[in-house]
Amino acid sequence: MTKINKINLFFNAAFIERQLSTTSKDDLVYDLPKNIDEDSIFLSSKGRELKFSVDSYRPKKIKNKVKLGILEANMGKRIAFIISGFVKNYVIEGELERIQSNKYAIIKDAVIMIPGSEKKEKRMLIDINDVDNLSADILPEIQDIPEDEEEENEQKRRLVLSNPPKKVKFDYFIKDASWSPIYRLSLEKKPELLFSAKISNNTDEEWEDVSFNLIGENFEFYHQIPRQMRLRSAALYSHDREFEGDYSTSKEGESFLYSLKNPITIKKDSSSFIPVFRKKIDIKKKYVWEARNNLLLLKLKLLNKSSSPFIAGPVSIFKDNLLIGKSNLPSTMPGYSSEIDISGIKDIRVEKTQDFEEIDSKEKLTRKIAWHYKIINIRDKPFKLIVRDNLSPKAKNIKCHPQFKKKPGNQIEFKIELKPRSEGEIKLEFVEENFK
Repeated sequence: MTKINKINLFFNAAFIERQLSTTSKDDLVYDLPKNIDEDSIFLSSKGRELKFSVDSYRPKKIKNKVKLGILEANMGKRIAFIISGFVKNYVIEGELERIQSNKYAIIKDAVIMIPGSEKKEKRMLIDINDVDNLSADILPEIQDIPEDEEEENEQKRRLVLSNPPKKVKFDYFIKDASWSPIYRLSLEKKPELLFSAKISNNTDEEWEDVSFNLIGENFEFYHQIPRQMRLRSAALYSHDREFEGDYSTSKEGESFLYSLKNPITIKKDSSSFIPVFRKKIDIKKKYVWEARNNLLLLKLKLLNKSSSPFIAGPVSIFKDNLLIGKSNLPSTMPGYSSEIDISGIKDIRVEKTQDFEEIDSKEKLTRKIAWHYKIINIRDKPFKLIVRDNLSPKAKNIKCHPQFKKKPGNQIEFKIELKPRSEGEIKLEFVEENFK
């Protein structure tokens, strides 16, 4: 018997805490999952480390798995078999006594029904291996049944433990398991941030009713760790760390750790989206048009007032239950702020035009330049906009309305407020001189 007690999940791997149970004194044999880091395997019982071995073998592939499953479920019952003959189909009905070598069905008190005749036999053997054309033969003696021809499967690795105790703690790291954060930001009167975890089980193991700890970092596998450090480090995340509530970090600089409250079942080769927490947050909004990229952005500044960090991940932003944009939330520690940008704003338009006049003389080339920004508010609400542009350091004799503020990197910034369904404008004139 085997059961996973806990999974400590990294962005790129999982540390599995499993328990093996046996009542037999025979060797305990366990098929290892694919992509297991064999150097990380650690077996113990009652705090005592156990010695084990790992070897390779080729398991046999059983034919007609589905059909065998149906037959095994109907053992001891009367079953009718439709057999495809060379000329006509016929039916064999009888009690299914047992399955021999995963290939032959032993039928007791059989009745063979061929169109126009009927025949009874005390015992029969039916070859179930050929799905399309089943055959039936009279079975004189049970011991004369030929052995099934099994096919070889791909090579597998297995763990072997001699003289096993009744309960064995089995820890290991495995690839093909991952998690990633996903956020939903609701911009209502009281903004909320929903943090969910996408947990992916791409291993060949089933995760049933498992407790999870989510660790906010990638794991470096054991082949990257000096050999002398490997022995006890496999148990690091289960034995050396304490979890309090949803999130904790025992020392400054350690990983983000989230402990999910309820056990979860995730089938192999599948993913699940698990809510981790929902937090009320403070948001400051501003609309910015950037002339360099001709891009209108909604900039949101989020203050993390919770005791849990926000790990970097994609965020979908909703307003009135409608998706208004997508962005990426940067990592944000408790008490700190971060900004996200949303593009694709459709109910505000900004148009920039430019006029210039050149005056060429012997000494210099003078250009008189005029920029004109037209802002259109299609909304039914008032609207504040920040317009950002880059002005050459050679510009002089500057005239503008409204006034702008100078920012680092030759950037200038205008602020304008528009009434509902109205238009506004910004005018900027300046002169550039280039000496010959």
